[in-house]
Amino acid sequence: MKISIITVCYNSEKTIKDTLESVLSQTYTNYEYLIIDGRSTDQTLNIIKEYEKKFKGRLKYTSEKDKGLFDAMNKGIKKSTGDIIGIINSDDVLSHETVFEKVVKSIKDVDGVYSNLLMLNESLQRPNRLFKSKVVSKYFGWHMPHPTLYLKKEVYEKYGNFDLNFRVSADLDFMLRIIKNNVNLKYINDYFVYMRAGGASTKGLKGYYNNFKESYKVLKKNKVLLPLITNIKRTLVMYHQRFAVNNKKEIKRALSVKKVKPKLIQINTVCNGSIGKIMGDIGRKANSEGFETLIIYARRKGFQDLKCIKVGGFFSFWFHVFITTIFDLNGHGSYFKTKKIVRILKEENPDIIQLHNIHGYYLNYKVLFTYLKNEFNGKLFWTFHDCYSFTGHCPHFVAVNCNRWKEQCFNCPNKKKYPVSLFYDRSKKNYMEKKKLFASIPNLTIITPSDWLKNLVKQSYFSKYPIITILNWIDYKIFKPREDKKVLSKYNILNNKKIILGVANIWDERKGLRVFKELAEKISDEYRIVLVGLNKIQLKKLKPKMIGIKRTENQEELAVIYTKACIFINPSKEETFSLTTLEAIACETPAIVLGTSAVKELINAENGEVLKEETLENYLKAIQKLENKKIERTKMKKYFEKYDKEMQVSKYLQIYEKK
Repeated sequence: MKISIITVCYNSEKTIKDTLESVLSQTYTNYEYLIIDGRSTDQTLNIIKEYEKKFKGRLKYTSEKDKGLFDAMNKGIKKSTGDIIGIINSDDVLSHETVFEKVVKSIKDVDGVYSNLLMLNESLQRPNRLFKSKVVSKYFGWHMPHPTLYLKKEVYEKYGNFDLNFRVSADLDFMLRIIKNNVNLKYINDYFVYMRAGGASTKGLKGYYNNFKESYKVLKKNKVLLPLITNIKRTLVMYHQRFAVNNKKEIKRALSVKKVKPKLIQINTVCNGSIGKIMGDIGRKANSEGFETLIIYARRKGFQDLKCIKVGGFFSFWFHVFITTIFDLNGHGSYFKTKKIVRILKEENPDIIQLHNIHGYYLNYKVLFTYLKNEFNGKLFWTFHDCYSFTGHCPHFVAVNCNRWKEQCFNCPNKKKYPVSLFYDRSKKNYMEKKKLFASIPNLTIITPSDWLKNLVKQSYFSKYPIITILNWIDYKIFKPREDKKVLSKYNILNNKKIILGVANIWDERKGLRVFKELAEKISDEYRIVLVGLNKIQLKKLKPKMIGIKRTENQEELAVIYTKACIFINPSKEETFSLTTLEAIACETPAIVLGTSAVKELINAENGEVLKEETLENYLKAIQKLENKKIERTKMKKYFEKYDKEMQVSKYLQIYEKK
């Protein structure tokens, strides 16, 4: 038997993907899917067109003005060619993959089938109302939930469609009409549909009032006994159904028919830069898998294609900078902004929180982690992109050969480096406060982007937590060999010179700017050094044979520059991963790195050199060695399949969903 499924929509861009996915997931495929759009002005039609091919000819849609919801439903019924007709709203979802299968199997000897209904909140996470619908009565107006009703087409042909005189209760009128005429209906003790609360008849007190008023007219028209009393009783039952959500056993059964995807909230300083890109990739992948996602960030611009909330502020930021610079109180400012973050977390009630960087003058970690420890009951993941979380001050310590963090920080040798404290050293007290807060968080899993960092974390006060490595990644569709003379000309990169390249988000002493200046004085005239990511002051202080480029977010242009280079050098003494090195190698440019941190994990004999000691002589020797070696660039990429974006981002989702 063929099923005709009808969805009516208007400006449903926020929810229709869920509906489409639930229909697409059905195991029974002998159906047509008719979408009747009321000429939407948002992205609804684009989303429908995007899914059209996936339905392999089963999806048909029209977009034109109508006289309301039930007029559009009547249009869908008229267009239908199936033996069975079912209607699913554009903000609801089929609860499991075998709904159509069960309908076809159960309807053979009857005129129609229906089931129970579970109403959920907008994120489809929390139960709002439980509609158990076994009993129907033509005398007392008891009826089945309309979204779960599947009827043979001849029922509509015999008893008519929806009466457009009723704006919100035409479905009630239709159902009472078929019940009154003794249409043979079968109850299935299942949950066919998860319905979002907030429709015209269920949205707030006004919705209930309008529904009550119009329902009375419907009951009276269909000659239900004592229509006013019956209508009052119906309304009370609706409220009672809200309390039915406390029936944990039944709710568990209702939700068990389909795995409801969780809500994920990520928190980071910014949405740009390497960590911002990682956060964005996780959010987009989670969205595509049906998660509800939200990103909380402090500064700069948010993502255009992801739901984001900005919490930072000018005064909060600079006051946090001030108390850090004077009193070494990084992570102790931004009290009210962090209270705002906690309020958002309480309101959103996520299943999963994914932390990234908690430093950056935007977050009070005592406020946040007190909430995470005492009130949050979901899963907590924290990706360490540096070492700030287990030191008393600094995010990096290898360059100064400091191991105090293993026992207890004091007299920090990096006190005057980010986050800069010019006067007071509070590293000992900061360390003890962090240890007390961070070492007692339930349901915490630590994620590191490299085995090198994982080994450090195992030596810290986080050692009791699960620690897993998920490698950082790049998009091989972007970072691949690219040639573009216009880009090279734009940045004054000469074609007749060999390019030694360095790229950094911020160039400072740790990143090794000094190394490039020393190299510029020693290399022959056949070379030029190109540095990407310099600020205005650094650009003015460049040596001869050096070309400076400001920081760029244009990844395609960056790939052209990587490709042009004959050698990429990363002289940083401490890297927890190094995306720039990976990007260079993906563009088939060999790299020279120091062996003091995680970046050495990216290098093998086929793609570069690892230096045991940072000396100018060693860099010059490594450059000459790579030039003489003549590495086959086309063979380099085969070692980097494990850094594929799709593969690594999927690992995040796998651990999110793991019980």
